[in-house]
Amino acid sequence: MVLTNALHKVKQYGTLVMFQHTIFSLSFGLVSMTLASKLTANSFLSPWKIFLILLSLLSARTGANAINRVIDAEIDAKNPRTSFRQIPQGVLTKREVILFSILCFIVMVISAFFINPLCALLSPGALIFLVAYSYTKRFTFLCHLFLGFTCAIAPMGAWIAVTGDLGGFTPAFSAFIDMIKSFLLGNFDQVTSLFQDTVYSFIAAFTIDNLIFIPLLLAAINACWVAGFDIIYGSQDVEFDRANGIHSIPARFGVKNGLRISSSLHILAVLLLYIVGLITVNFGWIYFIGALIITALLIIEHIIVKPTNLNHAKIASYSINEIVSVVFILFPIVDIYM
Repeated sequence: MVLTNALHKVKQYGTLVMFQHTIFSLSFGLVSMTLASKLTANSFLSPWKIFLILLSLLSARTGANAINRVIDAEIDAKNPRTSFRQIPQGVLTKREVILFSILCFIVMVISAFFINPLCALLSPGALIFLVAYSYTKRFTFLCHLFLGFTCAIAPMGAWIAVTGDLGGFTPAFSAFIDMIKSFLLGNFDQVTSLFQDTVYSFIAAFTIDNLIFIPLLLAAINACWVAGFDIIYGSQDVEFDRANGIHSIPARFGVKNGLRISSSLHILAVLLLYIVGLITVNFGWIYFIGALIITALLIIEHIIVKPTNLNHAKIASYSINEIVSVVFILFPIVDIYM
């Protein structure tokens, strides 16, 4: 009986955080991690480091989804489409889910500390974005882009986890940290010069051989892709959002224009996907077959959803993109090791 109840609880938490959707960020994190180990010097991937990176990615995504359910509990209870979720139904309590999300975030931060000092330093900033996303729909229709940006932390974080630095942007980052320290310590006479150092170092980092642009491009693809299908998903709630003061692109501009913006973001994501393949010497024909499959899947995604018929919105925004995630994991990584 106790075991049955425990398994039921675990199943409810898995449903709560939509664990299968972790793959949306995990795919880009894995590809970024693998590329970093192949393209940069002294970036050997030990089983321990792989475990820590995966643990950090999984705990971050799970914690973010859990706290989102807590923050949106009242909204979910009002919306007929989401009123069946665990907290509105009383299957899980807010207190339980808050404790669960805190545990996930603790695991994320501890993992970051064991990975390297830079990951440890940046982990609180990532944590802020993971929590802040849930509030954005309350004041801006750009919430979809904020979600995309938050998910895009995964490929950047995975790259930094392997390399331990920001490539050509390391001097700019160091100058920025020194500027913040000087400001907090009241050494305002140094702030101006450190600000100039930060700007000059940042501009100097834009060189053709700067490998940090690879995870930046992966992050941009991740952001555009996630924001695009989140707009499709949000199209289902236009009337509810407008009636309850919830901000979204479909609620602001209409479903038709929202779907146009979504398709534009996905076109940009696909273009960047091919650019990454062209500038990364490790990728060959296997990568581009994967890119073609992803292109076809995204086209199908936009064909099956119409402004006047959103019956397939969930399939378009979730089911198809789960396949996209698997393709993006398999084809690039197989290509790298072939």
